[in-house]
Amino acid sequence: MDFLFPDFPRSGRAGAPSRATAPPRPLRNTYPSQGAREKADRLVAIFPGAACPVAHWGYVYSGKARVEYVNQPEEIFNAGDFFVPPGHRPYMLEDTELLRITDKDEFGAFMKQLGDAGLTPR
Repeated sequence: MDFLFPDFPRSGRAGAPSRATAPPRPLRNTYPSQGAREKADRLVAIFPGAACPVAHWGYVYSGKARVEYVNQPEEIFNAGDFFVPPGHRPYMLEDTELLRITDKDEFGAFMKQLGDAGLTPR
């Protein structure tokens, strides 16, 4: 399966996307609408650097988000942008609609850790 992935470790705005072949693996797609001022601090606090350990690819349809990173400068994402490497904390600056694609196994392990910590319903 071919996807256009942005050059690592930056977002799609950092330069022209490069074609990469994703290894055959299950992916999990979500289409969340997130309200302005939403943040994930409470959830990601249990992970190293208090940051999400899972990479996400996708597309911002509308809205605006600020993403802080453990080891690189923060970024602002607007409509048309999206790639978030591991080690991030997202903050919605406006009501935001996006497509988020995540490796299914990595996302499952992430959700299990949140559940084990009592941060998500079982």
